[in-house]
Parts: sequence; C-alpha cells; structure tokens
Amino acid sequence: MPFQRLNFTKSTLSRIAFAAFSLTLSVASSAALLATERVNISNTGAQANSSSYKASISANGNHIAFFSNASNLVADDFNAFGDIFVRDLTTGVTERVNVDSAGNEAMGHSEFGDISADGRYVVFSSHADNLVPGDTNGWDDVFIRDRELGTTERLSVSTSGAQTNWWSQEPSISGDGRYVVFTSHDSQLSPNDTNNTHDVFLRDRQAGTTTLISVSTTGTLANGGSYMPTISDNGTHITYVSSASNLVANDTNGWEDIFVYEIATGTTTRVSLDIAGAQIQGNSRDPNISANGRYVVFLSNNSEFDPFIFDESEILLHDTQTSTTEKITISHDGSATSGMNSRPSISADGRYVSFSSNISNLISDDTNFFEDIFVFDRNTSTTERISLDINGNEINDGSYGPTISSNALYVVYESNSPNIVANDTNGFSDIFVARLDNIEAGGQRIKLSPSHATVDPIADPQFSVDIQVSASDLYGLEVNCFADSTLATLDGASYGDLFDPNSRLEIPMLINNPALGDWRGSLSLMNPALPINGSGVFATLDYSALEVNSTTLDITCVSSAADINGQAIILDMENASISIDDGIHTPNGATITGKIALPNGADPSGVEVSIKLGERTVSTLADANGDFTFTDLKNGVWVVSYKHPQYVNSCSITQTQNGDTTVMDDETMIAGDINGDGVIDIADFTVISATYGSNSSDTEYAVAADLNGDNVINIFDLTILGSHFGINSCDPSAIVPQIDPSVTFTTTSPSPEGTTSLNATADELTWQRDAAFPGASTTAFAYAKPADVDQFAIGLQLSGMQTSYMLVLRNPDNGNSIHVYYDAETPTPNLFIDSFIDGLPQHDSFLVPLLMDQLEIGYDHGNLTVNLGSLSHTAMPLPAGLGDSPSNWEIEVTLMHSSLTPTSGTSSVKLITDAFNGLALPTSPW
Repeated sequence: MPFQRLNFTKSTLSRIAFAAFSLTLSVASSAALLATERVNISNTGAQANSSSYKASISANGNHIAFFSNASNLVADDFNAFGDIFVRDLTTGVTERVNVDSAGNEAMGHSEFGDISADGRYVVFSSHADNLVPGDTNGWDDVFIRDRELGTTERLSVSTSGAQTNWWSQEPSISGDGRYVVFTSHDSQLSPNDTNNTHDVFLRDRQAGTTTLISVSTTGTLANGGSYMPTISDNGTHITYVSSASNLVANDTNGWEDIFVYEIATGTTTRVSLDIAGAQIQGNSRDPNISANGRYVVFLSNNSEFDPFIFDESEILLHDTQTSTTEKITISHDGSATSGMNSRPSISADGRYVSFSSNISNLISDDTNFFEDIFVFDRNTSTTERISLDINGNEINDGSYGPTISSNALYVVYESNSPNIVANDTNGFSDIFVARLDNIEAGGQRIKLSPSHATVDPIADPQFSVDIQVSASDLYGLEVNCFADSTLATLDGASYGDLFDPNSRLEIPMLINNPALGDWRGSLSLMNPALPINGSGVFATLDYSALEVNSTTLDITCVSSAADINGQAIILDMENASISIDDGIHTPNGATITGKIALPNGADPSGVEVSIKLGERTVSTLADANGDFTFTDLKNGVWVVSYKHPQYVNSCSITQTQNGDTTVMDDETMIAGDINGDGVIDIADFTVISATYGSNSSDTEYAVAADLNGDNVINIFDLTILGSHFGINSCDPSAIVPQIDPSVTFTTTSPSPEGTTSLNATADELTWQRDAAFPGASTTAFAYAKPADVDQFAIGLQLSGMQTSYMLVLRNPDNGNSIHVYYDAETPTPNLFIDSFIDGLPQHDSFLVPLLMDQLEIGYDHGNLTVNLGSLSHTAMPLPAGLGDSPSNWEIEVTLMHSSLTPTSGTSSVKLITDAFNGLALPTSPW
C-alpha cells in the first residue's frame, strides 16, 4: 500500500465542528459572480451518485478535470474505483481519462488529476496496473492521458525507462504538456537518490528524461521529505513543500518551507518568508505558482506574521523578482482576521488569488459559519466571495479546494452545499465552476476589440479590429487571424504601440486571403529592451463589409507568445463577433410572399419586385408564375413596388412581425406607360398613333405599344391606353408608412398572491394562479406610448382557463377611465362596458355578447381590424370624455379567482398591444 498523506489540519476539524450545527441564512453578497454551474454531471445531465473532489481547470476555463467516486458519469463504469474525469464546458461532454490507450477502465484507484492549458493533456496518479504494459511494481504511478490522440503513457519512470519501486503521486503539468512534476518515494528514478524519503521529480516528455529537483543549488539531496509540487504554465519554475533544512543557507526554523526551483539554472530559492524577509516560524504548505514563475502563493501557520494570529493560517504571496511578501487574507474593514485558510491558487498574471476560508470578516455579511471560496484582487486589495447560490445568497454548507483559471475568469471548487444550483439532490460533494465576468481579468490575454459592434454594409462598410494585449514578461508575439466567412474583406493592417517601434524586430505582415481575413503578424523586442508588463494594441486590422444579408461575422485569432528566454507564455484569447446589418434582414426573420400578374396572361417573369423598409430596398424578379418571396426580414411596415416596361409601377403596403409569413393579395399591373416615364399620357398616345395598324413583321412596329401582346397594334391597344389615361406610377420613396411601435409595459403593483411577468417584447402578461387564494388578483401597468403614435389597441386573451375579469384603461392625467367586465359565469359569456368620467358612470352598461375571450380597445378615433397571430381583433372607440391622448396610459387587469376553471394548474393571460395606421374607428356605442 503506498504512502497516503492525510492532512488533518485545524481547517479539517473546523469542517467537522461546523457540520454539527449548520445554519441556513439568505444574506445577499456583492460578489463578482456572473453564474455558477455544476461540473460533475453526465452527458445527459444526471447528477453524480457519489462524491467528487480535487478539480483542475484549463487556462481558458473550458475544460475541467476532477476526481469522482461516481459510477454514473460515463457509460460502462464498472471498476468500483475512484476515477479521473474531464468535463468540456463548451460541448457539455464528460469523459473518463484514467483509461488505457484502448479505452479500458483502470483496475485500481486513481486521483490527483491536473490538466494542461489547452485541455489536451491530463496527468494523474493511479494504483491500476493495466493502464500501460509492463506495470508490475504494485505501486501508485503517474500517468498522462492525451485526449486528442487517445493514448495513455506512464511518466513515473527513470530516464532509462525503469519503473519505480515505491509510490508516485501529486503530478502537475506545464501549460504545453511538455513537463510534468510529481512526488515519489522511489529511489530508482534518479541516480544517487539515497535520502530514503519522498522527493520531487521532473519528467521532460520531449527529452524523455526524469530529474530529481528537490535539491539545493549545488545538488545536495534534501535531508527531509519534499512534496506538493506545482510547475509554472511556461515550464520554467517549480514550487514545492519541504521539511529539509539543507536546501538553502540559514534554514533554521525547523518547519516545512516553500521552495522554488528554476529549471534552466538549477537554482533553488526559499520563498516562504515573512514581510520583513525573515524565515517563517511555522509550517508553510499548499504552494501555487503564477504562469511565468514570478509569484508564489502559499498557506502559512506563522505565529509571528501577525500578532493577532496564533496557530491559525494565512495566505501569503511572495514576489520572486522583488523578494517581497504580502498578505492576501485581509479583512474588509481592517480588523484582525481569525480562522483557517487553504488551497490558494493564482491567476496567470499574479493579480488574482482564489482560496477557501472560514474567516468571517474577509467580506461583510459572511454569516453562514462555513468555509467559503474567495477571490482576492491584488490591484484593488478587495476580496469577493464566489461560493454563492443562484440568487447570490450564502450557501448552507462548506466549499473547498478552489483553482482559478489562468485568465481569471473562472474558479472551480468543490462543495457539500445543495443550494448552489437548482436540483442538487444527490447528497454528495460536487464540483462547481463559477464565472467571474465582472472581475477585470486584465493580464495574460488577447482581446479583439472591433470599432463597431454593428456594421452597415451599405451606409458605412468600413470597420477595424484592434488586437489588444495585456501581458507580463512578454518579449515576442505572433498572431494569426481569420474570419469565418467572406462577409468582409481585409483591406490592410498596421502594427500598434504594444511593441516599441524603435526596439523591435519585425517580420513583414502576411495577408494570405483578403476575402477570409487571413492575416499574420510577428514582432519581438530586441536587446536591451525590457519585457512588456502592461497593455497595448499589437495591431489593427482594417475591413470592408460586403453587401450581404444581415448576419454575424466571427473573427478568430490564435497566438504564440514568448518571454525573454524564448519560453512559451499562455495568453487567453477573446475573439470578436461583428453584426453585419443591412437594415432589412435578420436571421430567422419574417417572410413576405405574393403573386404579380400582367394583363392578358403576359409572362410576368420580368417583373421587378422591390420591398422597402425605411431607406433600404431589396429587389427580386418574379418567376414565370408571377410568384415572389423575400425571407429573413425584420419586423416593420414595408412598401412593396412592382416595375416592368410598358406598365405603370404599382405599390402596396404590408407588415411583418414575429417572424411570421405575410401573404400579400395578388397584384395585376396596369399597361399603358409605353415610354416608361411613369405616367400614361399624350406621349404614350403619340407612340400608338405612329405605329397604329402595324404588326410584328413591320419596321414601324413597336413592341412597347403592343399593350395586349398580340403582335398587332390596333384598337385593343388604343382602348387599353384610353381606359388607363392619366394614371401615374407610384413613387415608393415618397411613401412613409407608420411603423408599428414597440410597446413597453412596466409592472407598477404586481399581484401579492401570484407572480406576474412580461416577456422580452413586453406584450405578454402571465399569472401563476395561487389555488389557495379565493378572491381576485389585480395587476396594474403603466403603458409608455411612443410620441409619434396616436392610435393603439390593447386586448386580453385567456389561455388554459375560463374566468371573469375586469380590464381598465385609465388616463392618468385626469383619472377618467373605461371599464370592461367579462362575465364568464353566464351560459353565454357577456361583456359589459362602461366609462367613468370624474368618478361617475356616464351611461347604462353596454352589453355585448362575446364569442371569444377577447376584447380590444382603440384610441384616437381610428378604426382597424388588426391581425395578431390567427385571431382577428376589432378596435372600439373610447368616449371623448376620457380626454386627449396622454403620454402614458394605465392599464389594470383583475382576475376573479372564484370563477376560475380549471381549479388547478398554470393558466395565462396575454395582454395584446398593436398600433393603428390611421383608419376610421367604428361608431361608438356611447
């Protein structure tokens, strides 16, 4: 049985103590948290049937590796051992990775998973002997899984390939997957390993070498155990814990310390020092190192660090460049902290540190008495709690083991709390990932920043994209960008100010395919320039959008970055999407279809059909049957025009909404405009007169004057001209139709016994009925009427229920109103309408038999039968006593629950709105 380290710290004991009297409180927090999701679920969304722990996250947060005892996360999990899984957040796929190269499951326990920056490689330890051939040592080994190639390789072997004679665990992988560092108690991995304790080893997968690195700068073996190694993403530095006293000079504290090993020089440095630079009088553990190896965060039990701290722990950060140490776990109000902390993790640029803590005064309103997950921002010296439920409230159990992604946008952690996400009923520890969108993750990333979020390919097709970079220790950078379609042409590019023009080496820019925006730029600083630690524009790309239907243009870039030593730096990439909007089209939009005919059965295939919305026009030709179709159109009122030689251009108006199909009435064009000047007049008669009596074989014959198309210009053509004499063509540009406004409702007093909501278009009101409430449910709204709209209609549509209701439309300027009462309890439902002026009814109730559960009320002396969906709604006028049209209307709806059927379930009421186009209202009933 291999050595298993059990760290029963005070933090562990405090978890047990707190579990005995858990309190559930809902206290809002101002944490910088966008969303949280559960990670340890199957491909079908099934929750794990056992506990999950020890998560690791890729640089961009898309892939998460974790350990789980669950047997239902993937199919055919029958080994009854703990396994290592990877969850792809972009695809929603969960994959087991502790398998052999043929995909067979491990016949032994596996743990300690760690994932590479791009999510391709996962390292782990396993007691299984069937993952690779020749595994006969009977101990835990370290393995790597290549998820792309589907291969598994053992790494805990000597440079000659010999297997170990004792356990190997705790692997950590560099960002590119080349280096893996791990702990082993074996004595055969490296020559002269005679200290008979666990050491830290580095496996170079490219060179095939295994090196003992927990040694002094002079190569002296550690005289104490070393463990908990972590390698920087760029593969240059390794940090670890050791109880040895001979790795550096003057190590006399007798406690476990944190050390950093630089691979290139073989230098070992102690970093667990206090603010004054003195050695710490207490154990230091849980080290984590930044991407470039500059910063190390760790846990310290130093009693001399703070006079208020005795045997409790703090999170510290050491800067290896400045040799300074700072405290991470500080209270929100400057008071002393008291409690336990664990598992610090640092972002790539060293700005953000995540950790778990049961300290209650790191933030205000921490009253749940459990260990929580926090993120500390070193730039602002602020701490935010991110282990919260879906509503931003405190959770009701402990959370542990956080890891922050390199780009500082995600934190993955484990928690016993069942109220972080909905439907968490498995009763086990789960893995969660929190999205930290409103944390300003400025370091180690590239962001594409377009000059326009939306580009008009007709009015202003030019736009640009800045390649903005934020990085530390950056010395060289190459970026390759391309677009996902030919929606825009790359016109050119220029380098920005990130790299000083006087101190850089420049490779000429390369534009391989302007139509796809395929561009490459490469820059490096040159001696004696110092590395870049900051932000700036690497390059600007200039584009021209093409006149295409409205859609989205995605611009994607990939990068290769290096520090001054030529070592890779991982930069997170934030690509760009630009909306190409021609003012007419929209994805999955509405359709206009119709039919055009020419007199006497003439071929209509030459008719040009145009539709105009605002100042934008799109055209097509009718087919041989006269049919035409326009698709993916925006909502609005369209001017439709028809154009053909010999015929007067005609126009009509139609409206699109809600992605529906609008079928226009058939249209027949009018013949007689022989000279095409837009009017049938004496000039056209002159042509007929000059060609009268000719046929198609005569030289004087003019096809434009043959209005009926019978190849003879005669009395029939003259008659057609005469009957249409004086008719003008329409001018589509002169028609300005009234556009259906967007109607906005605001709930002013929602029903206390039900929930009320409005959908995204603000035209639907839904009640969730409270079956225990016997009376009426009233909800009031304020309707903000667009300034240019004098006519509108509202209606009430019941769905899934039958109930009496009251609909009130009130003028808030004078309090006058109209009341509509729908009586659902009579054999034939009736509608009672009355108006109230100065608080008094103006006449007897007007009784209207109602055949459908609908009514619409119109305003401003207009009349229109509007078509909303499949139902026709007729507007009714309002009494003049209501007063002039106010800028806002108040709408009140009351449901009579006592008459509601069915008596249970969810029912809805739809509040319908529409605008009129200036037609006359029917006669008022008053």
